[in-house]
Amino acid sequence: MANEIQREWFTLPEAHQYSGVSVRELRRLISAERLPASKLNPSQQGHVRVRRSDLNALLEGSPVR
Repeated sequence: MANEIQREWFTLPEAHQYSGVSVRELRRLISAERLPASKLNPSQQGHVRVRRSDLNALLEGSPVR
């Protein structure tokens, strides 16, 4: 990927750009607990971050911790 994002944590739009998985599908995977995510402010909507290593593991078909 030419403009690959070099970060440890991604916002959902960045995770989409990095992986090609839609934001909607990323949200489904998080809800199904198949993709771990962290909320920066749990009392508010949004601000979800996904770790690059967890996203890579999901894409490779490896178990995500």
